[in-house]
Amino acid sequence: MSGRRNYDDRVAIRVRGTSGNLEGAEVLVLLGETVTIGRSRRCNLHPPGLGAADREAYRRLSRLHCRVTLSNPRHVVVEDLSSNGTRVDGHHVDRTVIENLEERPVVLEMGGATVALSMERTADT
Repeated sequence: MSGRRNYDDRVAIRVRGTSGNLEGAEVLVLLGETVTIGRSRRCNLHPPGLGAADREAYRRLSRLHCRVTLSNPRHVVVEDLSSNGTRVDGHHVDRTVIENLEERPVVLEMGGATVALSMERTADT
């Protein structure tokens, strides 16, 4: 095997922590990939550090809080895996498919943190 990706890397979503204990954390999700968000270091997007003042906020974010999948160029699937809940643009969800990510970024709220999802298109090489 050549080590080459089997995914189309011309379409991607940027998952970026914008506030709370996920602020500054960031990951790029390519077409066909799934990332996890939570406080566990095994998650693709997790808090960069923990200060004593952040312990309560840290606990509100589940070890494995949610999963984000770029299933095709037009659909992003967000699945809540927590007991504390996940909101997409202010609405509580268990599982939802986002279809308009090219039009505007979407905000996820979880455990006292916010995460922005935005579509990125890379140039053909």
